[in-house]
Amino acid sequence: DKGIFNPDGGTNGKDPKSGRALTDIEKHYIKKYGATIEGIDSLVTSIGSAESNNQNIRQITDEDVKEKRVGKSGGTGPATGLFQIEPDRLKTGLQRAVNFSKIKGTKVPDWVVNAKEKIAKGESFEAMDLTPEQQTELMLIDIAMGKGSDDLLNESFAGGRANIGSMGKVWRDIWHVGPADRRENEDWKKERLTYWESKTRKS
Repeated sequence: DKGIFNPDGGTNGKDPKSGRALTDIEKHYIKKYGATIEGIDSLVTSIGSAESNNQNIRQITDEDVKEKRVGKSGGTGPATGLFQIEPDRLKTGLQRAVNFSKIKGTKVPDWVVNAKEKIAKGESFEAMDLTPEQQTELMLIDIAMGKGSDDLLNESFAGGRANIGSMGKVWRDIWHVGPADRRENEDWKKERLTYWESKTRKS
């Protein structure tokens, strides 16, 4: 199809090794950052591990733990889903998905349109209401369109490898971000990377 990027000789936007159909954002990561499918999957799984242990749950707050009110669906915090997206961040991510489609000249996915419409009407809608695949696509788009992400993503996929250490910086600086008053605190930044390493270290 016109405009479809077929990495490594793949056809119809599929990964030639696995035959897996590639999303537009995966094609973007491969073409712009030199990522591989395995590298993208490593980024997704690692961020999911750091945020929710790769569970589609509601945020577990310190108070939830203290009050012993953690269940199968998580806790009572505002962030939800595999990547713990808060309501305002969800709105931002959905708009970035619209912008990404416009830049690529592709149709805005129906799930993005539907989610934006529900939120605009004031209906209850959270990140965990999306499928895992949709949450993943949204997260990858949000990161790629985040300020300062290009250098960190290039570093993360340099040489066709998955650099977990550099991905930790992507998570800390572009995705997780943290409180505004702590983002430039060196001790906090080091602590976040230590946490990242504890969640992504292979046993």
